[in-house]
Amino acid sequence: MVGAANYGNATIIMAEGRTLKDGIQAAIAVGYRMLDIEGDNLIVIEALQRMTEIPWQIRNVIKDVQVILSQDVHIYREANITVD
Repeated sequence: MVGAANYGNATIIMAEGRTLKDGIQAAIAVGYRMLDIEGDNLIVIEALQRMTEIPWQIRNVIKDVQVILSQDVHIYREANITVD
């Protein structure tokens, strides 16, 4: 899947979080239920995995993603690695 979005003057962390949410929603909308989620933003990935406190800037987005993923979606955890 490929997509593009304009988040205006959003910070990098907000754009990364919203992109994650938009991508997951798009995958689910077309019928995917087994997802391989990867990202290169350590803060977003660790917040999603509940490994660190969620920064206030992306708290609502990450909480939304966690709710979406808790509803009949399987994530391959071994793919959740971060890159510096």
